[in-house]
Amino acid sequence: MKLPPGNHTLQKQLSDAQSEASGAARNAVLGTVAKSSPTCEPSTGAFDRRLIRAERYALTSEARRLLLNEGRRQGLKWQHKIHRTAGCMYIPHGKIHVHQSCEHGHAFYSGVQVCGSIWGCPICAAKISERRRQEVEQSVDWAYESGLQPMMVTLTFPHQRTDDLGGLLDKQREALKRLRKGRVWDLAKQRWQFQGLVRALEITHSERNGWHPHTHELWFVSPETTAGDVKTTVMKRWKRICQDVGLLDPKNEQSWRAFDVRAVDVKAWCSAGEYLAKADDAKHWGVDREMSKASSKGTKNGKRSGRHPFRLLAESLDGSERAGQLYVDFIQKVTERRVRALFFSPGLKGRIGIDDQTDEELAEEQRDEAVALGQLTADDWRLIRRLGRQSAVLDAAEVGGWNAIVMLLAGLRDAEGIEQPEAKQQTPEAAQQAADETAAARQQERQEQAAAQSAGRDLDAALARVREQSASVHQAMLADAQERLEAFQLAEASGGREATEGSKGACSLARPQLGQLRLTD
Repeated sequence: MKLPPGNHTLQKQLSDAQSEASGAARNAVLGTVAKSSPTCEPSTGAFDRRLIRAERYALTSEARRLLLNEGRRQGLKWQHKIHRTAGCMYIPHGKIHVHQSCEHGHAFYSGVQVCGSIWGCPICAAKISERRRQEVEQSVDWAYESGLQPMMVTLTFPHQRTDDLGGLLDKQREALKRLRKGRVWDLAKQRWQFQGLVRALEITHSERNGWHPHTHELWFVSPETTAGDVKTTVMKRWKRICQDVGLLDPKNEQSWRAFDVRAVDVKAWCSAGEYLAKADDAKHWGVDREMSKASSKGTKNGKRSGRHPFRLLAESLDGSERAGQLYVDFIQKVTERRVRALFFSPGLKGRIGIDDQTDEELAEEQRDEAVALGQLTADDWRLIRRLGRQSAVLDAAEVGGWNAIVMLLAGLRDAEGIEQPEAKQQTPEAAQQAADETAAARQQERQEQAAAQSAGRDLDAALARVREQSASVHQAMLADAQERLEAFQLAEASGGREATEGSKGACSLARPQLGQLRLTD
């Protein structure tokens, strides 16, 4: 590797950081790193942070490979269009810059596509989950300050290996909708002084029982509400509804008994930590804190348990074709149904004081003050992503700034036999100005997209109103034609010549009009 002279210390730091992070990251992704408690806070050490980041990039790369292969299998012209995760942290949308946080020293990219998928992308899921975690904590704080009781309600149902994930999600959605309808629910809400809920959806998979979607909900109710009252009321309704929508077979005694034990769980006076620990234990939050725990959802009390889809990615990276197929199936089913990982009751965020942001907005948002270290050329980025060194470049930035990135790129070119380009000096001021211009252009693009989406929604609403009005007119015309026909038939049946003659004028038009209306109904 040809490196500029006089930087031996930086060379050693960079080399050590790269070798440690890349080697340990691969071991962790393949499941050889010791597991730790899901509720523990991660170490903020530089090595741990880089290890976690390397694992996220490795799993995202595997997701990209699986999705592109599925796009090819489907014969798509643009394979990456199959799902936005296929282009995440890979496809540029402007000039690419490397930044470093002034507060934490973390490095990151700008000018690269961000998918914002909490279900499919380990990189975006980490950031989105942390932001949503803060929203949950704020919600619980608001409840206590408002004199309300946060109550955790977990809802599940029987499932088996042969069940289709899409079918389960459709039935679950219908069951949740029915649970909160009707006089019984209205009376229960009044009794509990129900103020709203936050619902987290978790989806895991096990080889024994297949896909397992279930929810962890935070209900905000009066301090006098008891867990026993809520569980009794919800259990009775949930059991009947699950049977009605096809989630519970009354002829299956084993499922029936298991339902009584596991289907509804209620915990009164739940803290944010307890709720998030439950969600973390279930890996609902993806692998938002420590990607090395992606494999920890494999055993529970010594028994085989469900796997989060990111665990499927790790197994696919380890060579499991079935795990890769399951991941692709999962992504397609949740995307088709626009499944949300975290849901707030309408209007609840406004009452709490939480800004309503989409997952995509949270994934792109940068709250820390940061400086632009430098700009990568198109050739630089093609080399970096072809070799899968996106994480290594960020490691270099944190170790030695832009000079370390230049050294790393020089080494990569030497290893690949690529001629070194003419050196171009970048001043920090020029890099920052270019990054600001790129950010402004991206902001303008997002605003235009938001305006287009808003216009599209307005158009859809207008078309819906037109269709509704057309249907009303159509029904009125049909009723009028039917009335004329009945009058004509009555007149004929009565045998009255005058009545018949008087009805002919109207009914001569009634028959063809009625037939035409029925054809277009």
